[in-house]
Amino acid sequence: SFSGSPLNLFDSIKDAPEEFVGPFEALVRRGVEDGELRPDLEVSDIVWLLHMFVTGFAIPEATPAIRRRHLSLIFDAITPGEREQLPPVEA
Repeated sequence: SFSGSPLNLFDSIKDAPEEFVGPFEALVRRGVEDGELRPDLEVSDIVWLLHMFVTGFAIPEATPAIRRRHLSLIFDAITPGEREQLPPVEA
């Protein structure tokens, strides 16, 4: 049953079998190589974005219009274009 606590995507995937994680990683890498995703994007960036998306949009105030707007922002953020280079993953 639902516990009411937010989903932790990192806990959900950290022990996922390679048969599930590998294709996702390959998909992100192929998107970068094909120029569909920004070149400085890491697989972990997509996992973080998905985690923020799932947990943030679970609140009642996240109307369909807000979800559409912010999903558009996310897609804009991960596609190639003239943008400042992302800071390193490890600080």
